[in-house]
Amino acid sequence: MTVWTLSAQEGTGGTRVAAALAAAAEVPLLDREALSVLAHELDPAFPQLDELAERFGRFTMLSLSAALSVGSAEAFQEVELRHKLPDLGRAVLGEAARSSCVIYVPAAFAALSDHPSAIHVRLCAPLECRRWVSQR
Repeated sequence: MTVWTLSAQEGTGGTRVAAALAAAAEVPLLDREALSVLAHELDPAFPQLDELAERFGRFTMLSLSAALSVGSAEAFQEVELRHKLPDLGRAVLGEAARSSCVIYVPAAFAALSDHPSAIHVRLCAPLECRRWVSQR
């Protein structure tokens, strides 16, 4: 059983490379959306991916501190979620790594650094490629 973790800079075609690797190895590709579904299965209270992105954009640390100081229930829920995320992330990746797969999310290599059959890949692009992608 092999688990590949793949992270990529813009301009490297990371999505395409991850899909090609998964197809060539005949294993599932687990990206943010697939892992979000798995997280929701492990913890039904876990927000859906679009809701999670909205929530993290809503509170900066300064606004979260201010909301906590006035006793905002929403702010307390946000802090609880932020404390829960690292453990849930490790649980999700641990569950995903129970069988061969390609995991295409940033920092998956860190959560699976001790996995005995993990291969970690980081795709880097020359500065010219990253500039071109960011200008599009």
